Amino acid sequence: MAMFWVTLLAVSILLYVLLDGFDLGVGMLFGFTGSETRRRAMMSAVAPIWDGNETWLVVTAVILWGAFPVAYAGILSAFYLPLLVMLAGLILRGVAFEYRSKTERVRWIWDLSFAGGSFAATFIQGLTVGALVEGLPWANGQYAGGDFGWFTPYAALCGIGLCLGYALLGASWLVKKCEGDVREMAYRLIPYLSAGLLLFLIAIFVYSLAEHLEVMDMWAERPYLYVFPMIGAMAAILLAFSVRYRWDEVPFLVVTVIFLCAFGTLALAFWPYMIPFVLTIEEAAAPQSSLAFMFWGAGLFVFPLMLFYTAISYSIFRGKVSSTAGYYLSSTARHLQTGGASIAMERPLSPFMFPTWYRFQITSVLSILHRLTGIALAIGSILLAWWLVAVAAGGEVFAATHTFIASPVGVMLLFGWSVAFFYHLCSGIRHLAWDAGYGFDISTAYRSGYAVLAATTVLTMLAWLYVWLAA
Repeated sequence: MAMFWVTLLAVSILLYVLLDGFDLGVGMLFGFTGSETRRRAMMSAVAPIWDGNETWLVVTAVILWGAFPVAYAGILSAFYLPLLVMLAGLILRGVAFEYRSKTERVRWIWDLSFAGGSFAATFIQGLTVGALVEGLPWANGQYAGGDFGWFTPYAALCGIGLCLGYALLGASWLVKKCEGDVREMAYRLIPYLSAGLLLFLIAIFVYSLAEHLEVMDMWAERPYLYVFPMIGAMAAILLAFSVRYRWDEVPFLVVTVIFLCAFGTLALAFWPYMIPFVLTIEEAAAPQSSLAFMFWGAGLFVFPLMLFYTAISYSIFRGKVSSTAGYYLSSTARHLQTGGASIAMERPLSPFMFPTWYRFQITSVLSILHRLTGIALAIGSILLAWWLVAVAAGGEVFAATHTFIASPVGVMLLFGWSVAFFYHLCSGIRHLAWDAGYGFDISTAYRSGYAVLAATTVLTMLAWLYVWLAA
């Protein structure tokens, strides 16, 4: 069972690196262009899928936390500060994504936030990998390097290298998705970014040899690792041809292959360690009962559903985008698109202005409930976090927490949270069908709405019946 979760962890990390990698790369390149037209096109190229890409970072953390808690604790102990900086960067760029189109006067602040947040998140990710490759100080199975033991010249060099790699991935994505000036700009950047990445690889190889890093011994013990650089070199040659002959679909695929080779090299070089040369997979794994429990929920249903949703999203939003696509246009841009004409709105902007403008109907009520249950789940997660802290604390703390949860108030909160969970789950599946372009006619929308309510009721009753029987 541990091997199953190692595989899912590897897939999650790889998907995050590839999907959010080009996203972050576009964000960094965004900071080096001053043209608003180019910036709109670059935003449009990632607007439909950027937040979904970051979901894979959450999946990675959840798998590490649930399936390999010892590795999770060790890594977090070493990287608390840099990971907080990374999360702050991701949050900052997410806020900037939404806010930059709402202002004209201080848009430069949000532009700087978007580019700076992208750079900070990328640099920290590369720095973390570099610190793990170089090796962290450990004593008695615990991190012993202090607050800044993770920061070394080698780790910083890896941070810069990943910035170059993500920027290359982002440029190849812009070639794939954009037209005109942005496409040509991306084509011009690819050779320079490729050369920079090659220089980084040479520098990191020389540095590793000079410092006699333990990872270099793996190349002698496992000669099959040389296959990956050979494949990467062939991919680089194909990248050069695709740039020369302007094959728009090829650069992103080729750069993806280069990242796959780098990932495969690191994964096989460190096998079977979870933390390189410190903690093995078996030592880091949770008990078999915990792994099996996770399998029947997250492994068997949630993970495949996320893969399916990702595939559907990229299928729907395939093809080229224009600089005027999406809703991230500023008020000035919309004004120019309409030829300077004012468009009078003869209806209220909110669809939920009851009862003056609209009558209640099931579709609008379910839409409101979808948002309310999302809020309830977020608030309920505080209760879950409280319970987890109590489990870790043990003794009187856990006893007091358990007493509250078992009280009538606690049971009512749990029941409400379970209803919110199942409703949000069923409604989310309904939204997934809508994202695929199905179920928009009124009769189908009504039937699917009633189906959501029925499924919520049945699943909630079954869950509490199981709890009652288990007690």
